[in-house]
This record gives sequence, structure tokens and C-alpha cells, in this order.
Amino acid sequence: MADRRIPQTSLKKKRGSMMAPASSGDADLASARRRLADTMLPDFSQSGQLPLPFAALARAWSFQRALGHALGTQWSGAIQFGAALTPSGLKDSTLRGGPALGQAMAERGAGLMALWWNGLAEVGTEAAEIGEANTLTKYAEQEMNILQQSLSLVAAQWIAAAREAENIQVDLACWLGVG
Repeated sequence: MADRRIPQTSLKKKRGSMMAPASSGDADLASARRRLADTMLPDFSQSGQLPLPFAALARAWSFQRALGHALGTQWSGAIQFGAALTPSGLKDSTLRGGPALGQAMAERGAGLMALWWNGLAEVGTEAAEIGEANTLTKYAEQEMNILQQSLSLVAAQWIAAAREAENIQVDLACWLGVG
């Protein structure tokens, strides 16, 4: 059975001390330049790793593959579900389990919404607390912290929603006896 947990993430992420040095000088700069240059060229020793200029294309291709797989699975499942829903394919036990399955899906959807609203409230509370930034650095750090929290919330919701969609498909297949 698929994983049904809704991820519980702590959205507050604080950075280290502002007094910590950002770098140790020219050696770090030269090392960073070398590392960036290395990412621009293909590394044949590591399979599956593309040079940096192709990273956006690789991500788009990966998304297209995942989306194609999901849509293919949905299409296949729809055909199987349709065949199972013919009057001769339905059993009394299947009909009795339908409302319970619908209720379980509604409860999981409500859990996702609760996670979203609680996350928004946490980000909003954090944003409202900010006001004592006496330097531009402190202000930038606070604003980026709120942005990171917001992105973490969106990512957690997107992953949880995708997981729930997959779980619903598995639950429907089991309910109809086609999985």
C-alpha cells in the first residue's frame, strides 16, 4: 500500500551568526570559480550528470517524463476502472465500501488543507514579528527566511498533494479489485 503520511515540516529555519565570516578571501574565490567552470563541462565519470548549461533542459525533460508516466498511469487506471464499473463487474461488497472510501479521501483532503492553513498562519506570524531590523543585512536575512518558509510550504503541499493523488488511485484500484 502507498505511503499515506502528510509531511510535517518545521518551517522556521534560522541561519548561523551574522558575525561568522562569509569567506576567507581570494582562495575561496578561486576555488568557487574552478568549481563553476567544472560544472560547465561534461563529467563522463559520473553518469546522469549533465553540464550546468543543460540543467534546465534536464529538469524539463525529467518533469515531462514524470508527468507522462503519471498521465499514462491515470489513463490506464481509467480504462480499468471503467471496465470494473460495468453493472456485471460490481459486487455488493464493492458498493458498500464506496462511501467509506469517499469519506477517507475527504478526510485526507481536509488534512492537506489543514496543513496548508497552519503553514500559512506560521509564515504570516513570522512575517508580522519582523520589525527590528536595524541593518540592511539583518533585513535581507529576515526577508529571505520568510521566502524560504513560503517555498518550503509550497513544496511540502505539492509533494503531499501528488502523494495523495497516487494514494487515491491505488485505493480506487483496490476498491474495484483491479489493482
